[in-house]
Amino acid sequence: MPKILGVPKVRFVLTQRKHPETPAYIFLYFHYRLGRLKHAAGKIRPKDWDEKAQRAKEGPRFDPDASAINTYLDEMRRHVLAIWEENNRGGIGPDGFRAELGKRL
Repeated sequence: MPKILGVPKVRFVLTQRKHPETPAYIFLYFHYRLGRLKHAAGKIRPKDWDEKAQRAKEGPRFDPDASAINTYLDEMRRHVLAIWEENNRGGIGPDGFRAELGKRL
């Protein structure tokens, strides 16, 4: 009987955390059957980033665009999972995946 794999996780990670006031890139990472996807998702100061939740911290002390950033990350996640599902649960190469994600965003 074939092994049934679950849905791969979409992760959002900062490029650096050493300098809390210096904006760092947020990268989307998605590892799946035919490869992996790495896509820039914006910038944020590390002090405004919740590493565990993989989202911008919201509130008056944090980045005023935090809500918009989180909405965009949620949208990216939805598109990545939709592309994965529409292509036979990952039957698309990384270049095709990137191109399709670029069209949708």
